[in-house]
Amino acid sequence: MKSRILGRTGLQISEIGFGGWAIGGTSYGPTDDRVSLRAIKYASDHGITFFDTADIYGDGRSEKLIGKALKGVRDRFVIATKVGWDFYHGGTKKNFDPEYIRFAVGESLKRLQTDYIDLYQLHSPPIELLDKDSSVLETLSLLKKEGKIRAFGISVRTPDDGLIAAQRFGFEAIQTNFNLLDQRALTTGLFEVCVKA
Repeated sequence: MKSRILGRTGLQISEIGFGGWAIGGTSYGPTDDRVSLRAIKYASDHGITFFDTADIYGDGRSEKLIGKALKGVRDRFVIATKVGWDFYHGGTKKNFDPEYIRFAVGESLKRLQTDYIDLYQLHSPPIELLDKDSSVLETLSLLKKEGKIRAFGISVRTPDDGLIAAQRFGFEAIQTNFNLLDQRALTTGLFEVCVKA
């Protein structure tokens, strides 16, 4: 398995990562936790060192499974998770308040059975929020100083949002859709800007 440095994080990861959305078991239909745990073990046994999830995936279920599967060998892997969808306080709504981010990172740490998150990402925030409220980025910087996260990034709604995030804010990694069906990131200049950063 080839590896590379992830963005400006300094984190070395496998070029192929394990996405944890489906194992949450809510978006793609029912799942079997035993099968999910076997899939995580198979991935880790075959050179995958990067696991990407979010607290909202299965209302914490994906994080719990990754935490359980990697317990005892956690230091061999890079775990990324996300914050911004508040499912704790009745219903589900976007929430990027500093107090909520601090609360949510603590809950993610418990589910992942670790004392640090390698990459903590804002989960599809309205990009204009970052202009209006500097406390969001300040909170992420403080969490990094405190050792609760090693790096922070953003998972964007669109490649256009990614371009703005790359040009105007201090994110160490940017996540956007890019696949055979969705190639919008090629036309925005996002990749070029990220390479220069």
